[in-house]
Amino acid sequence: MKNYKLFCFFTLFFFSLFSAFAAGKKDVGTEELVSGNVKFVFYKQSGNFCLYRLSEIGRDNWIPLYDDRALATTNQYSILVNNKIYTVKRKSGKLSMTVTNENNRIAVVYPLNSILSVSQTFYFLPPSPKDNLPVLCIETNFENTTGSSIDAGIKALFDTQLGEKQRIPLYTDTMAILGETRIDVANLKPEYLASANSIAGCMFFLDKNKEPDIAPNEIFVANWDYLQTMRWTPTVKEGRSFSTKYYNNDSAVLFVWPTKRLNLNEVYTVKTYIGYYDYLHRAVPKEAMEQHLKTLSDKDRKNYDDILYLLKQIEEVKAHPENYSDERILELTNAVDEAMKKLQ
Repeated sequence: MKNYKLFCFFTLFFFSLFSAFAAGKKDVGTEELVSGNVKFVFYKQSGNFCLYRLSEIGRDNWIPLYDDRALATTNQYSILVNNKIYTVKRKSGKLSMTVTNENNRIAVVYPLNSILSVSQTFYFLPPSPKDNLPVLCIETNFENTTGSSIDAGIKALFDTQLGEKQRIPLYTDTMAILGETRIDVANLKPEYLASANSIAGCMFFLDKNKEPDIAPNEIFVANWDYLQTMRWTPTVKEGRSFSTKYYNNDSAVLFVWPTKRLNLNEVYTVKTYIGYYDYLHRAVPKEAMEQHLKTLSDKDRKNYDDILYLLKQIEEVKAHPENYSDERILELTNAVDEAMKKLQ
């Protein structure tokens, strides 16, 4: 992470915290949704959110699937209205956001100014019988309340982190992403974009956007700093490394939906789907597994295979516990924990 980036966001965080104490108010906390071993957390203090998975190591240890520093403020949606960009975030005063959590859905309304607002609804999809994967849906709605027709666009920036120590940081089901890239979604039709470590992958599912008008038409992959441009869409140099003389390895992905004409009170709706594959414990599509294994270094691949071997031994123990001593069971359990720590 760039030092100035962290400084800016931590400064904002502490200023907000100080303001709350000065006003005699307590931190209002979070709203959460849980589906299996995945948890969604909405931070009321920042108006941002993050998705977490349950770690294999420790008890109730939740690991972010993308960056959650400074209350997840490095991840954000933006709205374009007649060439003016509005960031979707928490505002204070009369323009304060509203948050409700009912029926396993978190609904948030963000005012952009005195006449415009954006609403987002967060919920988990029912697990499909095919893979039983927990998948979060982020439904974003923007209504034209200006009193006249406008040109509007939507984009979303996610500060990825899981893949930054891997030989191949990010990939889709059809391509490895080694440096800056622009993906034409309509032509390439990728099913997912993954940011992975050795045993789990944060998945941005694109094939669930069956309705063409709610799917992003462009995806930009680059350093977070490059994607934080004042322009609506950034300029990327194909293949430029995430680690350069001036930038640390700080990969991020930007989803851009097409700009469209909105008549009075017309609503622009888009959906983002995020989940993860557990490459050790869950049956994942064969193509996804093959693509994932290509991203591992020789050392990580050996550690990965060692864990699979140990897990098979544990399954054998569970099936025939009478054949194993308590000492052997503890030995196998500790061996798996140590191997996973190496991969983490």
